[in-house]
Amino acid sequence: MIFIIVLLLALALSLGYHRYMGVRAMKAEYIEVSGVTIEQIIEIGTKASTSVVKRMLGRPQASRTPEGDIQWGVQSKGGLMIFRVRALPDDRGFRVDGWAEEIRAARVWGQMNPHTVDGRARILTNWMCRALGIPQNARQLLRRRRRTLNAIARAGQVITPITREGSEQMAGASDART
Repeated sequence: MIFIIVLLLALALSLGYHRYMGVRAMKAEYIEVSGVTIEQIIEIGTKASTSVVKRMLGRPQASRTPEGDIQWGVQSKGGLMIFRVRALPDDRGFRVDGWAEEIRAARVWGQMNPHTVDGRARILTNWMCRALGIPQNARQLLRRRRRTLNAIARAGQVITPITREGSEQMAGASDART
């Protein structure tokens, strides 16, 4: 009986941890830097935000938003990470934001035959991960964002260290811009 309780507690803690990592990836983090140009930030950011293999195939393309900011997105198994660069007032430098726009739900791969026990277990697990919002690989998104923001911070002079911002604030900011 104790073994089952410990097993269920371990499962609940594991699911809770993965859910927390997904929520953390969706919250925006930003850094404010000076001493670098916007072209340097884009060059460093697009290089740091992709893996070596994906860089050999090409880097993400930065595009200008209607507000005049520069933005690029990086797709991975974990989801889509967005980076946005905007100028600070009084030409003090630039603010670089990074957040996960979408996170893929965890998925158990393999044959999902509803006529077998294994197939039904896979279907049920995939449904549960989607319903609970358990991400497939949120740690990869967090690592990508941290690597990109740290590379930009090393290139320039940091005005404001990496700071977290709520996803509600970021959603409100992007809604106000559109």
